[in-house]
Amino acid sequence: MILLHRIYSYPILFIGLALCTGCAEMPTKSSPEFFSAYNGHGEFASKPKSLKESQDDVLAMIEFCVDLDSEDDRELDGAPNFYSVRKNAIKDLEPVKDRETVETLDSRSLYAKDHGNINRHDPTQNGFPSFNNAWTLWHNKKTNQYALAFRGTVIKNWKSVAEDALVATIPAKNGVEIPRGNFLPLTFAEIPRAEIHSGFAYAVVQSLFDAKYGALPYLVRNVPKGSTLILTGHSQGAALATLAHALLFHTLHPIDGGKNPFGIPEWTLRSYVFAQPRPGNVQFALDFARVSNQGETAYVFQNTHDPVTMVPETHALVADALADALAETDGDGPINLAETGFNAIRGWIARSLQDGLSDKIERSKSRFITEYWKGEILTGNYKPEREAGSQSYMPAGNVIGLVGNSDPTQYYDYPTAKTDTFFQHHAPVYRKLIDDYFK
Repeated sequence: MILLHRIYSYPILFIGLALCTGCAEMPTKSSPEFFSAYNGHGEFASKPKSLKESQDDVLAMIEFCVDLDSEDDRELDGAPNFYSVRKNAIKDLEPVKDRETVETLDSRSLYAKDHGNINRHDPTQNGFPSFNNAWTLWHNKKTNQYALAFRGTVIKNWKSVAEDALVATIPAKNGVEIPRGNFLPLTFAEIPRAEIHSGFAYAVVQSLFDAKYGALPYLVRNVPKGSTLILTGHSQGAALATLAHALLFHTLHPIDGGKNPFGIPEWTLRSYVFAQPRPGNVQFALDFARVSNQGETAYVFQNTHDPVTMVPETHALVADALADALAETDGDGPINLAETGFNAIRGWIARSLQDGLSDKIERSKSRFITEYWKGEILTGNYKPEREAGSQSYMPAGNVIGLVGNSDPTQYYDYPTAKTDTFFQHHAPVYRKLIDDYFK
């Protein structure tokens, strides 16, 4: 128990946990014949109408992801041009400047300004604690449309990797706990038994609510009522964008008809995300389908050869599928007993990891606890209805399969294309696939 409680301090163990949970579904170097047969052979079906109408938005969002996720690649000597941002794709968009401070709303710049000893262009240094996250805010000069982009995993920063590796779940309603024993009134889903990835959940809460570098105060101040706010991100950033979409929607539209406590103006929410690792369980995905109008306002672009989109791996029992029915029984059947036993183990692991997260963020409360967490909100009794323990991870949103090529050099003829295990996952590869998709 002590080891698991302190597990956040051991990134190597986390990495092993994350890899093991996904290894059963990782594609081999010889891609499935089904996918290779479709290389360059068109689409499976027609594009959704709402997606056709949003083509320019999608092309712009992937550029924001390239900006955030390819920062270290651009700094290499002789770096290829495909790691650069295509200015023509974002010609109508500009970084937002804060109305009060006139600072450009890019968390990397905000953090670097306060820490003069870091390299603004080094992603291992320019993310803010506790998980080395980063975000940027953009505005379309011709419309009332804004975009908030979240950065993906920085492989060379163990805190960023640890965020991915915290694969236990927490309840999607009132499951975030800061400090330990104090559950915050945050709703990511209303459907019973909905659960979300704990690492992504705590990271998105910090990315939004951090007192100095959280995006939400800037959004409230700079994105007017009636605007469209697009959430976007690649990889880890895709999971954060999806959870942010869900959280903001439920805050704006509470099921009990009450008011949101964060002063969020009425925004129209959309999300376009790329290479999304699975952010929650089946029940969360079902709730998010309702939130996103059955996927009409939330598109998830996945490369068929990208291993990251297949993790965390799903581990579901027969009893998980029958949980509601089993709740009506007397609890002494063999399936019910198995469910109880496995849930006890999974819940113990989840609780141990969450305690470590709660303590970690509590230590930074001078920065994290903001005006949002005062009075009743901070001290209210918001405990979740049940402990988490689900491992039935699922993608969330309207999944668009981008039929990748088994030969990565067909995207870009670059020396590392065949030796980089995650080349199929990179944001520039998604840009190439999306260009092909919209041709």
